[in-house]
Amino acid sequence: MCHAKQQCTFWPHFHLCAEAHLPLNARRLIVLDTETTGLDPQRDEIVEIGAYEMCLEGDRKEGEQGENGVGGCNGAGDGRDGVSRLRVHQFTGVCFNSYLRPVVPMNPEAEKVHGLSEEFLRAAPPARTVLERFLAFIGDVENTPIVAHNAKFDIGMLNAALEKTGLCTLPLKAVLSPPAPSPSTLAVVGATHFCTCNAFRALFPNNVASLDACCDLLDVCRGLRQKRGTHGALLDAFCAGFVLAAMENLFVNLPQQPYVWPPEYTPSP
Repeated sequence: MCHAKQQCTFWPHFHLCAEAHLPLNARRLIVLDTETTGLDPQRDEIVEIGAYEMCLEGDRKEGEQGENGVGGCNGAGDGRDGVSRLRVHQFTGVCFNSYLRPVVPMNPEAEKVHGLSEEFLRAAPPARTVLERFLAFIGDVENTPIVAHNAKFDIGMLNAALEKTGLCTLPLKAVLSPPAPSPSTLAVVGATHFCTCNAFRALFPNNVASLDACCDLLDVCRGLRQKRGTHGALLDAFCAGFVLAAMENLFVNLPQQPYVWPPEYTPSP
């Protein structure tokens, strides 16, 4: 049972909480996570990127593909017609995942977290190759919001890597202090990234905001990471996407999405 509704400090009026910035009105977004050699963007490097495409429910046509082969959205109900539609984002089934070969030593503490050794990563492609593919996966870099748990860290690491390789960087136009939402203006326009950790803290200020804690309180992906034993970028991006959708579901007062295991993590019978 999900206890988030009872524990939310702002319920039933937390739609007035500007810090939460829900629901997001972007038709398409990318939820991502990174694993790194350490915590310093100037010294350390990314060793894994995992990302999923999500679209507003009903916005993605069956079998539709966007530019570069990624799933697209048809734009229905994006609010441009003046009609406010309260919907949540759903996974499209399109994802990106790749390891990257670092040129700096792996911090032993970081290796304990994700389990990726320097020996294992020697066979991975170089950073520039992976980053070029990842930018193609995002598509419209200027207008596709990036969602992550602790987004400042992940986007900071990505931009440091992009700068080192001479590629374009991701916009850092954060959602900071837009006007308080109202029934007719529920969109956050122009945001380029959204932090599920910050949103969770705004909604549940008395709770720990780790990804595991968010999943436990919102009753999504519970125990999924423990089944693997270590962090993984694709798995954590998947969990962050469900945390986003669960908070949106609370916001619009809809039933929780049915839980679906991603194919690569389907438990054995």
